[in-house]
Amino acid sequence: MSSIKFDGAFRIGGRLITKLRCAEGNVFIALQELVRQLHGTSARVKMKIDVKKTEVMKVCESEIPINIIIGGIQVKKMHSFKAK
Repeated sequence: MSSIKFDGAFRIGGRLITKLRCAEGNVFIALQELVRQLHGTSARVKMKIDVKKTEVMKVCESEIPINIIIGGIQVKKMHSFKAK
């Protein structure tokens, strides 16, 4: 059985990213990279992210759109979530 480990860091263009800060589009680029790595790791251990059940919501006032792609499919953007 494979173990999955996330050490709190990932690389973008060879640069080690350890913290996500809201600096305009940089946080969205970092989030997309994190999701890309999660998707790759999931596939290696024979798991799948159900994109149809996955949603994303932006909570900052930045005008930059958030577009998260998983396996070539854009994740649904929400303006709010229902409390359960």
